[in-house]
Amino acid sequence: MDAPHRRLLVATDFSSGSRKAEEVAVEMARASGSRLTLLHVVHLARMREFLDALASSPVWHLDAPEALAGLAVQRLEEERAHLAALGVEVETATAQGEPADEIIRYAREKGFDVVVMGRRGRSPHRPWVGGVAEQVMRASPIAVMLVPEPVPEGASPEGARG
Repeated sequence: MDAPHRRLLVATDFSSGSRKAEEVAVEMARASGSRLTLLHVVHLARMREFLDALASSPVWHLDAPEALAGLAVQRLEEERAHLAALGVEVETATAQGEPADEIIRYAREKGFDVVVMGRRGRSPHRPWVGGVAEQVMRASPIAVMLVPEPVPEGASPEGARG
């Protein structure tokens, strides 16, 4: 019998919400024998804003964009090792651009069955879904599973929606 989701794409920004999405994806992979791919999108527009602010700083280096991208690759490898230790096959990938667009493009081009990602709720008008998660959910031709960010211990889940 074929697994319902043989190829799972987990979009990560290294947040606690992304970590929770990784945990859910690991359980899905274990139950179905699926493979996981962790994808991190380097958001160039935001990186440029950050780098422009650094440009006038004495710590500015010409290779700062490459260094920051290298940090993302390092973090992905740490996440991959952590998840592989839990007994699932994990690959990693990076992309550059607008996160929602790149997540959808990558998932479609590589033939993923489902995109798993955390949701944060940064918008005060729509607190139940974050900006990138909502964009992916609305525009993706591929199934999207949104995993709620964990509520910190002792915090009230007030305002949270199911």
